[in-house]
Amino acid sequence: MDAERRRAQRYRLVVPVRLQKARGVTRDISTAGVFFETEGVQSIGDTVRFSVDFPDATVQCEGRVVRVEKLEKKFGIAVEFTTYRFN
Repeated sequence: MDAERRRAQRYRLVVPVRLQKARGVTRDISTAGVFFETEGVQSIGDTVRFSVDFPDATVQCEGRVVRVEKLEKKFGIAVEFTTYRFN
């Protein structure tokens, strides 16, 4: 995603991500979205529900897949948040 299109500053952060049928780790995150690596493939436009596990809190998220990158043995998934809440 081009820097000009980003609505919020991204922070490089590696924390676990849990999806329904896959697990992964974040590469960067902002208040507007997240980019994570996982073995599970998604399609652009898909709605995904997942949790991001920070050391002191878990965030339940829902968002729309806006980019998919094929990595060596995984996929990079960029998601624009539609909702999120802290547990």
